[in-house]
Amino acid sequence: MSRSRILLPPRVVLLEPKRGANVGAVCRAIKNMGAAGLVLVGGEFDSAEAERTSVHARDVFASRLEVPTFEEAIAGCSLVIGTTSRTTPWRVPVVPIRQVAREAISAARRAPADDDAGAVSPLAPQGQHVPAQSPRPCALVFGREDRGLSNEELSRCHRLAYIPTADEYASLNLAQAAVVCLYEWFVAGQEEEAQTQAPIGSEQPQPLPMAAGKQAEAASVSAALDDLRGVLIDIGFLSAEQPDRVMAAIASLLTRSGVDEREVRIVRGIVRQMRWFVSGGAEVAELKRAAGRKLR
Repeated sequence: MSRSRILLPPRVVLLEPKRGANVGAVCRAIKNMGAAGLVLVGGEFDSAEAERTSVHARDVFASRLEVPTFEEAIAGCSLVIGTTSRTTPWRVPVVPIRQVAREAISAARRAPADDDAGAVSPLAPQGQHVPAQSPRPCALVFGREDRGLSNEELSRCHRLAYIPTADEYASLNLAQAAVVCLYEWFVAGQEEEAQTQAPIGSEQPQPLPMAAGKQAEAASVSAALDDLRGVLIDIGFLSAEQPDRVMAAIASLLTRSGVDEREVRIVRGIVRQMRWFVSGGAEVAELKRAAGRKLR
């Protein structure tokens, strides 16, 4: 087994970084641990300082993507993992990054092959083509140095992860957090590969339940969740003022074992039917039931 190989290399996303030294150090962590590349969402930092402090990872800094929105940063990904130092910000589990990495890599190893041959990775050198057998990447998202990810941004992540620390001081520097998370991801990949190469008859971990079809892109999952959020507000299930906490729990439930394209279509179909029902369809449904007819 090669020590330099990483399974399911994550895409590192930084939201509005302020310090060039942090950006440079994250580039070094990406290269050290074999991550997929760097995407920056906004931010005003010293580019010269970032390039200088990236040292031998200047190629990572040079190939970075800078995009204006969170949605563009996660385009093409199947799973979005938000990092936080708060272990209980939502009604959803916030679990150690080690656990999240193991689950994501194990699920990707067992995923059906993506038959979208000829896809181009936005982070691949010179638009290089992604092999048809490659699973969609995960996005590992880090927030701002001073205040992390906003509640709305946390709600758009499929999983939330933290780095266990001493109780006295839980907040890590951005670059420190990135290298620890990427190290845990690298080790999880090494462990997964070792398990798959274990001799016949040796103990193997049980596969995680997961989607059976082609992996859905994070953007389509987010769009379906936005549709669901809207209709749940319309019918009074969610508060229009504070929908994010409950939606975070729903998103975690729907994405915990991976989501395929068919499942996204099912969610959007449920939303359409609910909208039809509350906008006059209830009367039509009652008439059909009275006549012994099927609703659909």
